[in-house]
Amino acid sequence: MGRQNPEGVNEVFSLSLNIMILLALFAVLMAESIGVWFIDSKMTIPPERIDTSRLVFHLSVFMMVLGFITIPFDSAIIAHERMEITAWINISEAVLKLGVAVLLTSSVRLGDKLVLYAVLMAAITLIVRMCSVLAARFSFPECRFRLIWKARRLGEMFRFAFWNFIASISNTFSGQGVNMALNVYHGPALNTARGLTGTVSSAISLAIYNFTVSINPQITQSYAVGDIRRCKNLTLTGTRLAAFLILLIIIPLILETDLS
Repeated sequence: MGRQNPEGVNEVFSLSLNIMILLALFAVLMAESIGVWFIDSKMTIPPERIDTSRLVFHLSVFMMVLGFITIPFDSAIIAHERMEITAWINISEAVLKLGVAVLLTSSVRLGDKLVLYAVLMAAITLIVRMCSVLAARFSFPECRFRLIWKARRLGEMFRFAFWNFIASISNTFSGQGVNMALNVYHGPALNTARGLTGTVSSAISLAIYNFTVSINPQITQSYAVGDIRRCKNLTLTGTRLAAFLILLIIIPLILETDLS
């Protein structure tokens, strides 16, 4: 986009979607083999809840696949700096999730609430991801998938995507690995306590991400056209503002947290 090359943007989009599909297939293969084995043989789960746990796990894998496949569409929206689309989608997702929370805490008899929660979250993910796909598809001409294969560019992009994939998996294991260890050695009760802290942490991380994602397109486009000075200035300014935003959230949270 920085080089004013729509054909190149479409090529990158199509190759990105190819890569995401390959990574999604790899992730499903690993999750549905190792993950199911871990649930059945290692986790501390009451026997009557094993089937429910498997269902929740399968739905989680489904949501993960949706996330992989829609990354190029989300990236197109961000690259075009159409933040109002992202804002409306995020607000709609938050409202739907709030509705799920209200429904589950109501006194209405709903059967197995864990199953209902997993099914509703999967449905919300499907709706939200489809909104992103449709918004990108009808707003940007380059978001048209073509089955193309350019080995050199595909190799460059796949290496970039693969290292980002490794980073994402590492972050997942650093968080969920602790949860699995807690479950194996201490049972589900401690998982619940840690889940509360994870919710707070995720909310803070999301706030920082939503800020930094707004400056990333200009940083990338400045680098693409060779304006390294502007690229560095944007990076440094964004980093300073992000650090200030983190302190603005974290300091009151630390002061108000009961550590006794």
